[in-house]
Formats: sequence, structure tokens, C-alpha cells
Amino acid sequence: MSAKRDKRRTQYDTAYIHQIHVDYRQLEDELKTLKEHKIFKLSNFRLSKVAGEKMLDKNPQIADLSDSRRPQKLECWNYCKETCEQQTKILEQNLLLASENKDGLYALSPGSSKLLTEIRKRSAKEMMPNLYEKFKSVKQDIKEDLHTYVESCLEVCWYSAINEPPLHYGFDAEEQADDFREYTQGGKIVDFVVWPAMYLFINGPILYKGVAQYKN
Repeated sequence: MSAKRDKRRTQYDTAYIHQIHVDYRQLEDELKTLKEHKIFKLSNFRLSKVAGEKMLDKNPQIADLSDSRRPQKLECWNYCKETCEQQTKILEQNLLLASENKDGLYALSPGSSKLLTEIRKRSAKEMMPNLYEKFKSVKQDIKEDLHTYVESCLEVCWYSAINEPPLHYGFDAEEQADDFREYTQGGKIVDFVVWPAMYLFINGPILYKGVAQYKN
């Protein structure tokens, strides 16, 4: 009886060990599959990220939904636009330790260009007081009761200017009559512009109609 019991025990142990090997190989196969799947997903993610950066970079037709300050609103426009262009030139030259080339262009990658734009958007709040002081030194006739309004306009214009590509504003309500709506009165003659028309980029589609006061 003891010999039979030992034989059965040996057979059981052998079967058990075999099953462990089978389970181990199965786990190895599953782990390999998971690793391959993870690598595949990671590769896809990296490819998608690069492709996304290339598509978003200076492409006005695709909205960057991660941008918490996507353009939606606004007359300090020319000042902000020119200041932004100067800042862009200085930043890119310093980043690349380069002087301006023949075309006035720089070799920042799409990812770096997008990051630079994001940094400028994130730091915009901090630079607003300095921007406003510089603007006041240029426009010294700002009335005291208009300071808050001008500060708000300056902020909106700055965010518009640092967008890639920059937004565009139209102030000619006569030339761009279809892109303006009346303020409190209609008519054949433009009396004054209340608010400019807003475009996705220069010569691009309109985002919001401007507002003008008319008279006969």
C-alpha cells in the first residue's frame, strides 16, 4: 500500500509541476503580449502627439482645445501686434543663439514653437502691468476713468496677438459693411465704430461681427 501511495504522490507531484510550467509559460506569453501592446500604444501616443503638434502649429483651422484662452473676444491692437512681433523675434533669436537669416525666419520645431506660444500665454497675466505702463508712456492722454477699460482691451489684444497665427481685427465698417451690425441706429453712413470685426486670422473667416453706429 505504501508503494502505491508513493507512486500516486509522485504522479501527482509530476502533474502539479507540469501544470506550474504550463501556467508559467502562459503568464509569460500574456506578459509579452501586454508589453507589446503597451509599446504599441506608447508609440501611437508619441506619433499622435508629434502629428498633433505639427497640425496645430500655426494652423488656424484647427482649434487647440487644451488652450484655456481660446479666442472669443477684444483697441490697443496695433501696439500689441507690433510689441508681440518684436518679442517673438527676440525670444526666437535668444533661444537659437542666432541672428536673423535672409528670410527673417527661424528653425524652431513645431513642438518648440507651440511651447513658446504656451509660455507666453501662461506668463501674460504677470506681464500685463508692465505692458500697460509701456502703453501709457506711448499714449499719454488716457483719461483716468478709462484706465480699467483700456487695461481690459490691452489684455484681450495681447492674447489675440500671441495666438498662432495672430487674430485680426477690422475697423473699416464702410469697406467691410457685411461684417458689421448696427449699434443703436442704422443708416447709410458710418458715424463711428463701437467695436471692430474679429477674424480668425488676416483675410480669414470672421469670428464675430463688429458693431458700428450709423446715421442717414
